[in-house]
Amino acid sequence: LCIELPRGHFKTTLFSEDFPLWKMWKTHDKKLAFGIQTSNMTQSKYILGTVMDAIESIPTLYETLYPDNLQHWSAGYIKTKNGHEMMAQPFGRKGLHYDYLMSDDLQQEAATASAALSIEDIKTVFWQASYSMINARGGKHLVIGTRITNNDLYSEFEEKPKWRHVKYPAIITDSEGKWLAPQFPEFPRYSTLELLGAIRDDMPPWSWQSEYMLDPIGSGTSVFPKELIKQSMTLKYPDNYGEMEKKWCKYYLGHDVALSEKRGSDFFAMVVLKRALNCPLRVVKKVKGKADEETQFEIIRKLNEDYHFSKYVIEQKGLSYAMAEKAAKDFTLASSCEKFNTNHANKDKLIGDVRLLRENKMLGLDGDNDIALELGSFGLVTVNGLQTFRALSGHDDLVMALGLAVYAAGGYIQSKKQPAGFYAVAVGAEPSHSEAARRSDPNVIKCECGSSDLMVMGESEATDGVKTRQLRCRACARVWVQ
Repeated sequence: LCIELPRGHFKTTLFSEDFPLWKMWKTHDKKLAFGIQTSNMTQSKYILGTVMDAIESIPTLYETLYPDNLQHWSAGYIKTKNGHEMMAQPFGRKGLHYDYLMSDDLQQEAATASAALSIEDIKTVFWQASYSMINARGGKHLVIGTRITNNDLYSEFEEKPKWRHVKYPAIITDSEGKWLAPQFPEFPRYSTLELLGAIRDDMPPWSWQSEYMLDPIGSGTSVFPKELIKQSMTLKYPDNYGEMEKKWCKYYLGHDVALSEKRGSDFFAMVVLKRALNCPLRVVKKVKGKADEETQFEIIRKLNEDYHFSKYVIEQKGLSYAMAEKAAKDFTLASSCEKFNTNHANKDKLIGDVRLLRENKMLGLDGDNDIALELGSFGLVTVNGLQTFRALSGHDDLVMALGLAVYAAGGYIQSKKQPAGFYAVAVGAEPSHSEAARRSDPNVIKCECGSSDLMVMGESEATDGVKTRQLRCRACARVWVQ
């Protein structure tokens, strides 16, 4: 059973302390073994100490559970008078078996910059070490806590057939998010919507959504709402999109650099975007991992062989400064390479352009779940009075690589209204004398250079019936869509 509850709503009191006390007090036909693990051993021992205090101070519990022999009555392990055991253990320890294992806020420290374990590490340790501890005795596993990200440990239980996963946000809402009632009116501090509203108003919106509404990125603070992500995942392209020759397409690479291969460090990420005629940009390739500088260069060169980038944009900041300089001088990359300093202002511009493209159905993710998950973690927060975009949880490597690729492709540019008339010759054809005579017509489309010697490079018809053509000026080689 996985139970998500807000901060301060008695998760530990109810399930890690009161539940085992109740089971030990009422069970006389067999000996039960209880385990308690948290994100750190100090907290695990504190919870066991609270259980011991209750047994020692409440007469009903004292009579049934307090042992005659105090040999097994310590900060890390107790054995009751009626034979039950309870142990505080570090997360990740193997070899012990329980009837009930309480995993209490295992992710608490993963949200800090100094966390020893990342979210992915926690999931791995849980399934490799913790899950098997209840199988030998046919026991039960109780996981409680507050979600940190949309893809953290608690998301693992949502589709497991033998797991029950329930969430109790601080406020019960309707389908449109309207507040209806407190989830926990029995507790005076949360007994009315007014009191909960005061708590909300006293903290950042993203923190309220995560800590109290169990939504790591709430709809009001999310840079990329779920509906927008879904739209980009399922964006429609012409039937012949995949068959378009590469000479009609352009490719752009964004590269978010990370050079450390240590556990828990950032990942490098590369995203390749494709532009085919007047179709929306589309993610066609991504690479993410941990590698040294030379290995990353090998990956880039191989990608360049496959796609022949019109522009390759590499992050140049901190440790990546030297690598960006090297990329700009590499004989295979120099012609397309641009160095980009991701300071706060530039980073906000990158993320803003990604959102604008998606709002206007100009960027498709091609069903890529990894990028979608990272986009879902971005929120709008206020720092020193200024609003900025930030990955409130998890990594942002793929999002930054996507932003750099969008920048390489020209960013978000509002389309300019073209003249109502249209004139262009067939692909590869030379203009005839009669066509040349029409060039004085004010409705004839002309290039910005003044020439009307145009060539149609491709045509398409959108689902709404609007027909478009990509034009190229023979005089100056400018390309645009009409």
